[in-house]
Amino acid sequence: MAHGAAPAIVLACASVSLANPTCMLLLILIGAQYGGTDIEPLRSATAIASDGSGGLTLLADNALLRHDRSGTATGTLSAESLGLSRMAPPMLFIDDSTLLVAGRPLPLPEAGPRDANATLQLLRCDLARSRCSPATRAMPHDTALAVAYNRVDNSLFIADS
Repeated sequence: MAHGAAPAIVLACASVSLANPTCMLLLILIGAQYGGTDIEPLRSATAIASDGSGGLTLLADNALLRHDRSGTATGTLSAESLGLSRMAPPMLFIDDSTLLVAGRPLPLPEAGPRDANATLQLLRCDLARSRCSPATRAMPHDTALAVAYNRVDNSLFIADS
């Protein structure tokens, strides 16, 4: 669309009615085309979990995207802010602020470089305090594929490879 066409469409919509759905769509498209702002590409979520209050947390681009029960974004937690180098599915809340997620802790400075393909472990992350610890004893050859939590007796069921 030529730059001169945009003002003409805006004037035509203003004379018809801004409540007209076709005009609203055209105005949105014109705004996206000529608004001068770059729109960040959508991230692909690899896991989603619901907390006890109905809020949703998505795992995307190695970060947790938090939303309240209405779907409004409430915050983002990066893997690094939780002391992790990587997060991956599975992911499950066991209460409103405690999340089980597969991950790899950041290496300690004195430990030296770590293998990028090191096995992920199931971690228990306290999102309110921004820290994670192992959820189970080490499973050296297995990776958690799925996890379920029994709220009645606090037992944890892990499907591994």
